[in-house]
Amino acid sequence: MVGHLITTNSRDPTAIEQTLDRLLDVACHDAGLALFRRLCRYYWTINPEATASYVLAYRDMRDDEYQRDDLSRELESEDHDESR
Repeated sequence: MVGHLITTNSRDPTAIEQTLDRLLDVACHDAGLALFRRLCRYYWTINPEATASYVLAYRDMRDDEYQRDDLSRELESEDHDESR
């Protein structure tokens, strides 16, 4: 889909943004992130403001994941300390 949007030079914001929405769901995987970035680079030339909002949404999502991971590590560490 990403390749099709780019090779056809699509300027359809609905199609592009629906694809970006779906890619956000899989951006935690390397392949999904690569496609997300590729489409963002393309869409930037069409609508930089909308693209920036997708980049920020990805960053927020990524930061939330890091915070959850940090919290999990912290809790595991506390559990380990309490068992001593």
